[in-house]
Amino acid sequence: MFDGLPWEEIKTYLIDIVPELTADALMLVVEEIEGDAWSAGWKRGGDDFEGVERVMAGMGDERGRRIALSLLVGGVGENGEWTKEKKDRLDGYRNDDSVLVAEAAWEVELKGVGDEEAEGDGEEEGSDEL
Repeated sequence: MFDGLPWEEIKTYLIDIVPELTADALMLVVEEIEGDAWSAGWKRGGDDFEGVERVMAGMGDERGRRIALSLLVGGVGENGEWTKEKKDRLDGYRNDDSVLVAEAAWEVELKGVGDEEAEGDGEEEGSDEL
């Protein structure tokens, strides 16, 4: 879908098309962003996914916020590890008023910082029960 286009063109296009997206088109965009596009070549290190994500996260249209979530997930990187900052932003999507956004955010699997914190929380709770 985005093959051959530079990120500078893609990011403007993503913001502009939100009001026109049908459900099927939205899912096509989401799958492309969250998919393995690092190997397809349109995702490159240094692309400003975070800046566009933040703009789209503030949109009133839930479709824009759903794409913002995809940009967060897609921008995690090839290694798939989550930083604390990105996990905190994911938590914001998990609390979104839109089921479209919140449900998708709860389905995201975390690797990295979030896993370590979850394990530590479980140990603390177990010690309180004794």
